[in-house]
Amino acid sequence: MASSARYRLFGGAQGPGKSLWILWEAILHCLQYPGSNALLLRRTCPELDSTLIDHFQKHVLGKIPDTPAWRKSFGGRKAFNQTARLYRFPNSSVLRFGYCERFSHVYNYDGAEYVFIGLDELTQFPFRIWEHLRLRNRCPVPGSRPCMAGATNPGGENSEWVKALWIDRKPFPGMEDYQYEPGDYEFIPASVWDNPIYANDAEYIKNLKQMSPALRAQRLEGRWDKFEGQYFSNFDPVRHVWDTRNNPFQIPHWWPKWIGIDWGFAHHTSIGWHTNGRVEIGATGNGLARHPGDPEVRNIKLTYREKHVKEKTPDELAELIFTMSGGTQNSRGEYVQGETIAGIYLSPDAFARHDSFRTVALQLSEALQKRGMPHCAQADNDRIGGWSLMYQMLELDEWMIMDTCPFTIAALPTLMRDPEKLEDVKKTDSLSDDIGDQVRYAMKSHLRPRLKPAEVEYQEKLESILDMTAKVFFAYRHLQEQNEEGPVRIDIKPRWAQQ
Repeated sequence: MASSARYRLFGGAQGPGKSLWILWEAILHCLQYPGSNALLLRRTCPELDSTLIDHFQKHVLGKIPDTPAWRKSFGGRKAFNQTARLYRFPNSSVLRFGYCERFSHVYNYDGAEYVFIGLDELTQFPFRIWEHLRLRNRCPVPGSRPCMAGATNPGGENSEWVKALWIDRKPFPGMEDYQYEPGDYEFIPASVWDNPIYANDAEYIKNLKQMSPALRAQRLEGRWDKFEGQYFSNFDPVRHVWDTRNNPFQIPHWWPKWIGIDWGFAHHTSIGWHTNGRVEIGATGNGLARHPGDPEVRNIKLTYREKHVKEKTPDELAELIFTMSGGTQNSRGEYVQGETIAGIYLSPDAFARHDSFRTVALQLSEALQKRGMPHCAQADNDRIGGWSLMYQMLELDEWMIMDTCPFTIAALPTLMRDPEKLEDVKKTDSLSDDIGDQVRYAMKSHLRPRLKPAEVEYQEKLESILDMTAKVFFAYRHLQEQNEEGPVRIDIKPRWAQQ
């Protein structure tokens, strides 16, 4: 509480008393600044009732006698309104309890000013909820010091932005550099041994020590790089990140290069450049893991460049990809190609038609081809197969990421298994999810075996479409993509003949 940082994060490990701390800090702010408001949040309403409100009733209301004299200070009303989940102090301050299960819930707290906002289990909240609430963190009381705080364990589906701001001390993707002041953020680590109640509880300590290695690293040690539910638990920066500063490497021009794109407009468009080739392990190891029996030459896949942007038109994306691939424009306005790109694999949603024939994929392909680059191919969207391929490549030390791709390196450890479908990665509203999909598209699409000719795949897809109008549109699109002269054979039967 003595920290001067505007935004604080407390905890890390399990058991230091995070929820009680955040509750008492809110109470102290209300007592210190008469007439102010404080807000405490959990992600869901049941979690709120079973933690913060339960603690409040036991440790605060349970200590206050509900006498007529006490009620008189509130004009005869009860101090705690259970329905509205708010407590009124005799000095006119108000402590409000709430939840934000969806982003729309943040508007429930608009119109008020809060001297203190506390979020319990912060890694359960998306970044944009925190960002919006910051606008409400102000107070008209003279001399007040508005501030916000979070209490949490490592891990969770939204740990990416929390780790970036407090642990890595850098802006989260989506923030401009001017929006992040390192001095505004402070992480105060704590563990079970800082809690006088549980520090001497041998049974509780024993239970923490007997957890699985990943859960123990998260809950007992408070580590932010290893936690329960990670999909790529085998990712190791020592083995899988190429240190270009100590081991500079020029990618040979003959290595095949390809690009993966997970398209978005309001969300991030994630773009990654990938290549593969044979590298020789030198005396210093040149960034590769050294194990007994390592071969002298290894074939690796290498992710060497990345870019993540928002609100870019297809033509702007094409120009960005062209420029970052080494392309230039000469004095006559002609496009001069840089790297030779073998393929560009775009997320399937960009091929969907919403209101016209000109899909995002078609517009982007035209803009790329105008610059002498390949058109976009629809990426293989086999989620389970793609994640499995990426895991296997890491396990076999066949995939490395250059340190010029910091967001990709940061994203992999945060991808979590879907608890409803353990072989899949859980979908989240985060940049990490976009990056993971982009890499999966690129690797699965470029490295998959080509077992069927394109015409066979086309005919099988055509036969699987039952709607007659959709069949015609699909065949017409195929004709456009192939740029063939003459008709495409379409075997369309009336509905009665298909029975």
